[in-house]
Amino acid sequence: EKLERVCDDLVEQIVGKNHDYEYAVHWNHSRTNLHVHILFSERENQLEIEPKTYKKDIWHDKDTHKLAKAGAENAVLIHRKGDIQRNKDGSVKYKSEILQPKDTKFKTRKWMHDKNESIQSILKRYGYDLEITKSDSPYLAQKKLYKNARSDYLEKAKAWNAEVKRYNDGVRQHIELEPEQRENYVSIKREVLANVKEANAEERKITPEAVSLVQDMATWVHKTLLKLKRYINEKSKESEVLKRWEESKTKFSNLFRRSRDLRSETEAVKDKIDNFEQAKKHFADVIDSKLELIEEMQAEITQLKSLESRAYRGWSEEDYEEAIEGLDISERIEQAKEVLDRKERWYDDYER
Repeated sequence: EKLERVCDDLVEQIVGKNHDYEYAVHWNHSRTNLHVHILFSERENQLEIEPKTYKKDIWHDKDTHKLAKAGAENAVLIHRKGDIQRNKDGSVKYKSEILQPKDTKFKTRKWMHDKNESIQSILKRYGYDLEITKSDSPYLAQKKLYKNARSDYLEKAKAWNAEVKRYNDGVRQHIELEPEQRENYVSIKREVLANVKEANAEERKITPEAVSLVQDMATWVHKTLLKLKRYINEKSKESEVLKRWEESKTKFSNLFRRSRDLRSETEAVKDKIDNFEQAKKHFADVIDSKLELIEEMQAEITQLKSLESRAYRGWSEEDYEEAIEGLDISERIEQAKEVLDRKERWYDDYER
């Protein structure tokens, strides 16, 4: 019943009252997109149409069927004054055309713009706050899941849409808490799209790297939002929140800057490889160095897990997150060792 009211209001606002229309509401295959198809006439209905009537009695000769004067020999009355005129097929004749001309407004850009605004206002009236994707919007747009699209496109588009939804949800919550951050998110969205465009440029399609960029941004937004909510709950000073926000924003900018620098360095290395032997040697060297780095990182991570599991045993997750915030792996290892040292000294003092 509510859905029908929404659709009726949409048609009345977008099409108008005096137009014939039909609509159908469907879910997409994965039931993630409820949408309505509206079929309408561009011609406005004639609400008052007058039929043609005879202004005088009509007589004709019963033998020749030609018009005749009233009272003439063989004259027969065939139509009385005021009778409705009809065509040969029996249909009624009207004083004006039944169909109005097509309304050209439905082909204008203004109508397209007004249509989107109407959809937004009507859905908001029913409790659905819809953000129209514009250049000055802080939100990322999802990809359309075309009915007969290739499976690889649908797979990547679904992954993209999931991360975009997570990102937009976080941005929406942050803007609700801090409306002044909207302009910051508009700038961030433009930078995200620029990096996504660069990531997709070579293959000209959605790449895992592009999805990963949005995924990282969604994670960053939700972490920032979590910190902000904690701050609000603890009633901290506003200046501290803005400071953390700017620090996070700077880290985000540095993240993309390092990503661009890395891609530039990679392209520069590729340009210097002028034959197969050089490429082979370079590739082998890179693999060896990466394997060594991975081994070192795995060793550090193994050591870190072992130390932190003993050092922070019994700590709350919030205290643990606060203790390691801003530290890299090496710093976390050293800190865990210090915590264990303090525990061992405490146990020694306790036993004595």
